Amino acid sequence: MLQRLGEAPDQLLSSDALRASATAELARSSGGWVAGVEHDPELYLAPPAGLMTAARAAHAGASRLVVVAHQPGLSDWVGQLLGAPGPRFAPGTVARVDLDLAEWGALGPGCGELLWCVGPGEAAAFRGSSGG
Repeated sequence: MLQRLGEAPDQLLSSDALRASATAELARSSGGWVAGVEHDPELYLAPPAGLMTAARAAHAGASRLVVVAHQPGLSDWVGQLLGAPGPRFAPGTVARVDLDLAEWGALGPGCGELLWCVGPGEAAAFRGSSGG
């Protein structure tokens, strides 16, 4: 889906949990993403602060970062980025948050804007469409 939108990530961080790792690998391979999956055990059931720390350490050259992690930390982290309560994500949800920052180290509360959020059923319908 992200490849079709011209939004393939430059870096892909994933929890090392089996399902999260499999999801990240499936997204990478089916999307044709060049970026490899970086498995981080600190992302397993990470609270928002842990996700923030991991994202702040993203590669300087990465303009798009995908994080595959767990609930409720992921929804709470997106809420922090938005500066308001974030949406509650079902497993398999994909969201795009644009960030107003010059470097990953400046990532913090309130610097993001939610552009879109696609649930698992909607993503499946998108895969079946011919648009792109």
